[in-house]
Formats: sequence, structure tokens, C-alpha cells
Amino acid sequence: PSKRPSRAAAAAANAGMYRQLKQKDAPLGVILAPILVQCKMDSESMVGHVMDGVIAQAFESIRIVEANVCIGGARLAHSIGDFPVCCCEIDEKTEYACGEGCINRSMRYECDVEYCPCGERCSNRQLQIRSTVTTAVVDCERKGVGLIVLEGINSGQFVGKYVGEVLNISEAKLRSQLYRNSEHIDMVQVNANMIIDATRFGGRMRFMNHSCEPNC
Repeated sequence: PSKRPSRAAAAAANAGMYRQLKQKDAPLGVILAPILVQCKMDSESMVGHVMDGVIAQAFESIRIVEANVCIGGARLAHSIGDFPVCCCEIDEKTEYACGEGCINRSMRYECDVEYCPCGERCSNRQLQIRSTVTTAVVDCERKGVGLIVLEGINSGQFVGKYVGEVLNISEAKLRSQLYRNSEHIDMVQVNANMIIDATRFGGRMRFMNHSCEPNC
């Protein structure tokens, strides 16, 4: 019978794969933090699975990035006229503002600390604060590669930022044709004029799996 790999061997395989990824993307400077990869510890083929199996293959065709990359005519907001400004006030009890009643939050816009009337007391700045939770990329067996959280989270808590190539509608239509024979496509429509394509460039949030009963 084949010998089950030790925890040390599994850890070495994980570290080896990350070194390869880091060297691969080093010229682009796109990997800013390690990506934690987990496999079941009772798997007899775990080491080979990490190095050569489903998880390793998932990284072969993608560059891991930490911020959006604008393509073509797409652009991100960058001037004061691009940012909606709320009319919230600081809560005297909590000393914070921009909670559930914030008009920006209800429209899924973040406030900008420079323009929000509540300044640093604004609580609608999760992407800017980067208060992410610990996650890991895992093999979901028949569901492919997925993402799990490694700590308890509350309902509605911010988990992470979905990043990729920011496309306008015209470019998105071209990409759809390009990907028509692809098995996995990671495109998310942000609004009527903007799509984020994480198929080739993306962050770890691209590995989240769809669910008819989402728990995140």
C-alpha cells in the first residue's frame, strides 16, 4: 500500500508551489501576500495533488493581483465628482457613522474619507481599510477549486475584494466570444457599464463558488 504523506511533506509541497507562483509573477510584481492552500490531511495523494493536481492547475492560467486593472475605455472613479457624498451624521453613542442607513452603503458604494462629512468616523470604508478575513483556496472535489474562511464571520461582514480586469460593455462582449469554449469564466457585472473579468487576472476572491443558498 502507498504511504500516506506526512504533514511536513504536505507543508513542503505547499511552500514549493507558492515559490513557483511567486517566481512566475515576480517580474509583474503582482503577488503581494502568500495565498494559503489547504488539502485534506487524510488524502494519500495529497502532495501530488497540491503540486500537480486541481489546485496547482487553477493557478497556471491566472495572474494573482491585488487591485483592479482597467482595460480599453473602462475607468475607475478618481475625482471628487465621481464619488457620491452621503449626508450621514456621527452617532453619539457609537461615535461612528455611515451604518445601515447610509445611502452610499444601500447602493453598495463606499464613502471616500476625504469627502464624507463624517471623515475617519465613517464605517463604510471596508475596501479602503482592507479589513479582510483569513481565507484558503481548497479542492472542493466535484465542484473544482473553491475558497473557504478560516475564522468565524458575522452575517454581512466584509470578506474580501473581488478584483480583476475592469471592462466596458464592448470589451466584455469581445471577451464573451473569446471565452465561449472555456469551462470556467469569472466575469461579474458591477453596473450597466462595467464588468470585472477575473478569468486571467484576479485575486483570491475569484475562487469563491456560486451557491443557490449562499452562506457568505
